[in-house]
Amino acid sequence: MSQHRLVNPLVRNIRALKRGALVRQAVRIEEEIKQGMKKPYNEVIDVSRDNPHATGMKPMSFSRQVIASCIYPELIDSDKMPLDVRERAKTLLECIGGSVGCYSDTIGIPIMRDSVSDFLTRRDEGVPSASGNIFITHGSDHGFGGFVSAGHVQSRESMEEIIRFVYEEKLLLFANEDHQDILIGEGCMFISYKKVLAEMGSPFSDAVELASIHSASKGFMGEGGLHGGYLELVNFDPSVQIEFDRLISLLGLPIIGQLALEVMLNPLQPGEPSYEQYQEEIQHIRETLVHNVTRAFEVLDSLPGISCEPINGGASMFPRLHLPHIAIHQAKEEEKLPDFFYCSRLLEQTGLCVCPGSDLGLPEGTYHIRLCIMTSVDTMEEVLRRLGKFHKQFMKDFS
Repeated sequence: MSQHRLVNPLVRNIRALKRGALVRQAVRIEEEIKQGMKKPYNEVIDVSRDNPHATGMKPMSFSRQVIASCIYPELIDSDKMPLDVRERAKTLLECIGGSVGCYSDTIGIPIMRDSVSDFLTRRDEGVPSASGNIFITHGSDHGFGGFVSAGHVQSRESMEEIIRFVYEEKLLLFANEDHQDILIGEGCMFISYKKVLAEMGSPFSDAVELASIHSASKGFMGEGGLHGGYLELVNFDPSVQIEFDRLISLLGLPIIGQLALEVMLNPLQPGEPSYEQYQEEIQHIRETLVHNVTRAFEVLDSLPGISCEPINGGASMFPRLHLPHIAIHQAKEEEKLPDFFYCSRLLEQTGLCVCPGSDLGLPEGTYHIRLCIMTSVDTMEEVLRRLGKFHKQFMKDFS
């Protein structure tokens, strides 16, 4: 039997994301700019994924100060950091063996898993969470994030309908809750699948297998480079959880990502020295997001050949492209998917990198782009200027 036939068909069907080709194209363009090649733009702007610190958003001060103090403990004994920063850093260092250079338990430092469990119980208003069902991960992508798209705020009715479908079809439910703190719609509230599942009661709450993820990579912290997240399993067979333990233990866990996760799960409280600044920074991020969503919707929905739905949460928008037949034909002639064809031309002509919707499993026969809106106001305005100018010319060229 050939080696090819021994490979699981589902593994053979895994395909590389087109975004990778766009990233390589962006790197090539940046190198050309450095070498002095003339372009109609001075830099590449990458909004193809949620990467806020690369697009002008400032990191949260408290989390960075705590992490800095853990990395350089001399700061704990100085007056260069606020008292609550020093106290938090001292407590965390005691929990990790005294140094960020120590190895971590393979599924997460026990106190970190306890922090996740406590956070989930508080968040879900008393729905119990056991630390034995928690796995610390490198972030959502090393949990199940690679299989799930986030940013959509669902109603309770929609969630209940999905849970019933999962129960009837004996499926496994994945919930990517990375953006649970980014809610910008009027009266919009986050509710977890776990809470809805618990409140639906038996037989659903006893039988539906649920895996949920969250990380410090997204949301207000946006610390994608630190790689700290968690995975919670609900109603899983213990033997299956053992396999998860074995799988995740092969990866190893960075200490600093776990520190970022702990700070996210245990935010500052009123009365603490850094609380006021912390709240001001969160409010600034929220106001920036509201502005960017409003402006992006205004601009994109006014362009011919683009339709855009308002969003209530998350860090990305997914405008739909209504591409001319000639453009679709040209893409096929070049053996490219139409949305990738559009994104590649956009990047080459404007230096703007967005993600083709075909990478995200959006409905076949429709074309979309994803662009991150968690950027500075100045960056978003430049993104919209470049995209608007390109799109009008694109539609003209292929009409």
